[in-house]
Amino acid sequence: MRLVTKIFTGGVLFIGLLIAGFVFLLKGCLSKYDERYALPTVLYFEQPDKAIMFSIVKYDETTSYQQHNGFISKSFDNHCFIQSNNATTGEKIQSKELKRPDKKNYNEEALGASGSNAWVFIDELMAFNAFTLEKVADVKIIEQKNPQLKGMLPKENRYYHFNDADKSISITVKDGSRWKLNTTTLLATPEEEKEDKDMDMEERERLSVLKNLQRSNVSYTDMFVNQDTVAPQWFGLYSREEIQKLDGWIRIGTAYTGEARRQFFTTAYTHIRDNHFELDKTTLKNSSSDYFLDGGFLLNRQTAEPVKGNNDDGYFIIYKSQVGNEGEILLCLVNNAGKVLWRLNSGLNSWTDWHFSGNRLLILGADNKNLGSSKCNVLISVDTGTGQASSYDFFTDKTRQAIKEK
Repeated sequence: MRLVTKIFTGGVLFIGLLIAGFVFLLKGCLSKYDERYALPTVLYFEQPDKAIMFSIVKYDETTSYQQHNGFISKSFDNHCFIQSNNATTGEKIQSKELKRPDKKNYNEEALGASGSNAWVFIDELMAFNAFTLEKVADVKIIEQKNPQLKGMLPKENRYYHFNDADKSISITVKDGSRWKLNTTTLLATPEEEKEDKDMDMEERERLSVLKNLQRSNVSYTDMFVNQDTVAPQWFGLYSREEIQKLDGWIRIGTAYTGEARRQFFTTAYTHIRDNHFELDKTTLKNSSSDYFLDGGFLLNRQTAEPVKGNNDDGYFIIYKSQVGNEGEILLCLVNNAGKVLWRLNSGLNSWTDWHFSGNRLLILGADNKNLGSSKCNVLISVDTGTGQASSYDFFTDKTRQAIKEK
């Protein structure tokens, strides 16, 4: 009897180990199809002793995989994390998985930075301390502060807009009325929307550019403009052929010739009337021999203004490494005399997102062909003073070597 019991026990143990081994082997096979990536936007925070980057990270754990006639179908368990990285080295500091009622794919978005708090939309509006990853605000807390909004906050991120100028959040609540949330006091007040008739032509044009920049997929040519003014000087980035075609009037605009080898030009300009100015072509000069293939002045995605160096000295120029879709986006800083101070190769054919903080330029993109659109695996942090950069790969969870060019 004991022998039978031992044989039975040993058989059960063997089968158990066999099943466990099979499950382990299956998970190992499926894990190579897992996806780890970040969502736009990455937020920047700075304290006297540290600077960090905050991001929403998704981890799609593969549960099944099939390939048939060249088509691949996969199913995932979806996990959502918030994460902080060292802004100087790119290294991950900490991450925290958010427990959710189910694992459906909700709208998730990092909205903006206010003080030490990262405001995000993950199933609902909430805020986390970027340095500790502890939650400091959610819908329940906001409703306690604002009883008039109880049950009125929508569950879709498109009804929330972070205002970078004053760090407030504009909310269109369920009845269509607009409110502005103070992200420091958590108090909300009714918001009056500015009408087009109250804006001049320049404001309307700038607003149009801003809305275009804040779309989810911004084309390369929408990332820059080719002229700007800092009184009393006009600055432009054009080829010789393009500069001859300028009509003399200053306007927000982009040159669309992808094969153009552009140079940095300066001249004086004259105020004509209202917001209309005219540049002086007789004093137009180019003091640099550098060429920028399909280049332009990088726009600040939060303000639609060209990104400038310290004290308005110089511009951040983006340009291509080669013609066509395979060209990688290069970045450089030039001073107001057109001298290149540093260059950097992003290694990316396109940028999904970029954020300028003054001290840092954060670039988010993808170079992993296994990831779908809006799934980003590359984060580059650039010191805007020196051009020194660090890079982190969300897919591999490792830092990279950024490419700085001479």
